[in-house]
Amino acid sequence: DIIDELKNEDSKALGVEQSNTTLNVGDGKLAFKLERMLEFSHEVNSEFEVNEKLMRENCSVMPKSFGGFVLKKPNGEQASSGIMLEFVKNKGDMWNYLQDVLGWELKVNYLMQKDLKAEDNPEIMSMIRNLSEKTKEMSDCFSREDSNPNFTPEKVDESFIRGYAKQFEVLLYQTKREISNSRNKLPAALRLRADKLLAVWDEKMPAFVNEKLDKVRALDNKGTINRVHGDFHLGQVMVTEDNDLRFIDFAGEPALSMKERKQKYIHVRDIAGMYRSIKGYLGAVAVEDFAAQAPDELSATRRKAWAEKAIKPLIDSASRAFLGNKTMNNDPWLSLEVLRKNLYEVKYEVSFRPDMAYVPINGLFDLMNLDTPVAVNTNEVSLAKTGTERS
Repeated sequence: DIIDELKNEDSKALGVEQSNTTLNVGDGKLAFKLERMLEFSHEVNSEFEVNEKLMRENCSVMPKSFGGFVLKKPNGEQASSGIMLEFVKNKGDMWNYLQDVLGWELKVNYLMQKDLKAEDNPEIMSMIRNLSEKTKEMSDCFSREDSNPNFTPEKVDESFIRGYAKQFEVLLYQTKREISNSRNKLPAALRLRADKLLAVWDEKMPAFVNEKLDKVRALDNKGTINRVHGDFHLGQVMVTEDNDLRFIDFAGEPALSMKERKQKYIHVRDIAGMYRSIKGYLGAVAVEDFAAQAPDELSATRRKAWAEKAIKPLIDSASRAFLGNKTMNNDPWLSLEVLRKNLYEVKYEVSFRPDMAYVPINGLFDLMNLDTPVAVNTNEVSLAKTGTERS
């Protein structure tokens, strides 16, 4: 029994997140994810279920799970207090790993005033292609028939499309209201850009959604809904010692209830989330870090202007490599899910990190083909060092 085997072993904390702490037990014999924020409900913990599902499918994308601990109340409610996982020696998460690599590349190429390109960065491109393959494997595993009805995929029908359209209508209204209410908190250049976005919002946004849903309706195979990771971004990908990848934290989006996390969603949701992590945030935060290292205001402005242009070819190549044969034009569900993710990012940033709101706002301009993105003055940006993506 693994618990008896490890009960006298020492443990040490590896990392502390908002809601959990990961412990190294027995010097690498086991990883224990200790939950610090207990959520009691009548539902079985989503992460337990998802890990079991992926292990049933022999999915290679995640550390093996050895079970967990559950606290139960007399009324039948329960909460996960921790989960036992295979310990995988690693170099940290993919977000920080790539930030370090990009930071170095920007420094080196700045001396030569040279753009960052895919052909000059084989390590990054290889890792992104591996990420693409493993994301596809995870999605394939989620899409397989299962004896557990909670994991059986369902075909998209007109009823789902109508409900999806209604949810989008609410999200568009909420995001527009959030931008309007937070407008005065935005940096000056971005405030003008937000005004331009608001001016065309009621015309462009619903039209985009309706156009894509009409394309879905015209398809013989309208897609499926199934369980998903739910909070998928570069910070949820572990880089192993041999530069392979493992996905972690299958608990779902923290802002959702346990019941909502266990719902089935459109099959490309995780792909869209990771795409925004790469396309939207990866390069932008690397540029912010690079500019913040300048010795003075003028140098920072020059660094930022150069870095934004120089990093774009590599980020564009990495984004395309991740999607593989999918594009916004040939997959209407992908376009809709990218827009959905982008809108949630805008809601979060304008409310809590207005200095970083230019990232998702530029994403909306790009997705809607409105115009050329704005460059925000470095002096107006208070760098959010972690740069992690929000749903």
